[in-house]
Amino acid sequence: MQRIPRDLSRKYAFDWRDAPLLRVRPGETFEIETWDASTGYFKSAADKAIPALRPGFDRSPPQANPIGGPVFVEGAQRGDTLAVTIEEIVVADYSWIAVGPRRGPLGESTRWPELSADYTTKIFRHTPGPSGTTRDGTLHFSERISWPITPFIGTLGVAPDREVTTSLDGQGDWGGNLDIRDVCPGNRVPKEQGSGASVVDAGFVNGGG
Repeated sequence: MQRIPRDLSRKYAFDWRDAPLLRVRPGETFEIETWDASTGYFKSAADKAIPALRPGFDRSPPQANPIGGPVFVEGAQRGDTLAVTIEEIVVADYSWIAVGPRRGPLGESTRWPELSADYTTKIFRHTPGPSGTTRDGTLHFSERISWPITPFIGTLGVAPDREVTTSLDGQGDWGGNLDIRDVCPGNRVPKEQGSGASVVDAGFVNGGG
């Protein structure tokens, strides 16, 4: 099976000028090994989401949400619609959530501003499931609280025609940073075909992996 290794999945924009990393036939299965949204920055509770400490955050837009690709589909023509079937997602052995001043789910809260007053990172441990992998594993919030891992692809799309769009917040009829939980194993996702190349990335619950 053809695959894109993690060290090549470090692009931060959907760019139609990028040369394909893979060339596949319609219906061919391939694999992309991805980074999490922080490109591996968050590894422990000591790693805070302080912009000055995060590699690539001195740029505008920041280098976050790395993607792997492009993948060229043989025979695809301008105007076609590509359908990507997600067969399997295997996540890493941990995930994370990082909050800070004006960041995170309650970052703009006026009722509980103390919840995001400081930079705080929490690491969630993953354990394998019946398959022996994290494909059907468990996420441990604490020693007493856990739930099944339900990964999905956060960023998926084709390269916009004659446009370069950041993978951090770019969205359109071509796809982009969608964060839709239905983009998960067992589902098929259609995308408008502009340039003949598709770029794929995996994102996980809470941005971990």
